[in-house]
Amino acid sequence: MDNQDILRRLAGILQETYGVDETAILPDAKLSDLNIDSMITADLMIEIEDALDFTFTNMELPRDATVQDVVDLVQLNLEAKAS
Repeated sequence: MDNQDILRRLAGILQETYGVDETAILPDAKLSDLNIDSMITADLMIEIEDALDFTFTNMELPRDATVQDVVDLVQLNLEAKAS
């Protein structure tokens, strides 16, 4: 699964579950600007795990994370799972 696939899946979750406007879901958009706080981020990670059928081994996001930070973290964890 490449970064574009992950971004599409993440965008779908953000839209369907959290009501985020699809035009706002850009790689450089900060989660906080999308009204995704730290509590919602934890729920979002669980949603991502369920949608992509894996478990995070590393859930460290930078402070004021962006959509791309989440995509990168998912990619890192998927690669770790594959190896």
